[in-house]
Amino acid sequence: MTNPGSEIRDVVAAPVTVTIDIESMLKSRDFMPQGFDEDGEPYGGKGLVQLVAATLADRLKGDIQKVVTDAVLTEARAQVGAIVTDVIEGTVQITNGFGEPTGKTTTLRERIVKEAQEFLTRLVDSNGSYDRYGGRDSVPYTTYIARAAAKSALNQELKEAAAQAVADVKKQVTDIVSAEIGAKVAAAVTRGAL
Repeated sequence: MTNPGSEIRDVVAAPVTVTIDIESMLKSRDFMPQGFDEDGEPYGGKGLVQLVAATLADRLKGDIQKVVTDAVLTEARAQVGAIVTDVIEGTVQITNGFGEPTGKTTTLRERIVKEAQEFLTRLVDSNGSYDRYGGRDSVPYTTYIARAAAKSALNQELKEAAAQAVADVKKQVTDIVSAEIGAKVAAAVTRGAL
């Protein structure tokens, strides 16, 4: 882990090149020439020096703020990662609804795997809902998911095949009708009926 403070010091100590457009600053609404009254008290708005200083401060504030935010996020990710690893690999005691220990201690990782296995093998009805009574039509959840995926794929294939078959039949009927009409028109023309 790096020390966030050293990153900030590196950025602050780095050479800075700032380009300031004096003409635009002089045209700024904030610029007002300064002077002193007869008692030596300053009067007027922001002078050129104050505008330059404010511009520099704003730019540096943004740069430093980004460095500090990045350093804090990096440190937080490292700390949270370590905590999550400790929690997942650490032991936990399973308890009942009253908080009384039941069974032996286990790791959170083992508990997650066990819960996932139980979830995937639980019995469900034809709608995929948990079937606590295990009726004769109940199947494991993984079987239900596989059947649903196969049914969806089959329905899509059948829909596409049916659409193609209808298009083919329409084309054949159109070709047959066109040929019949063409033959009748040709026969009528050759007989001189038209």
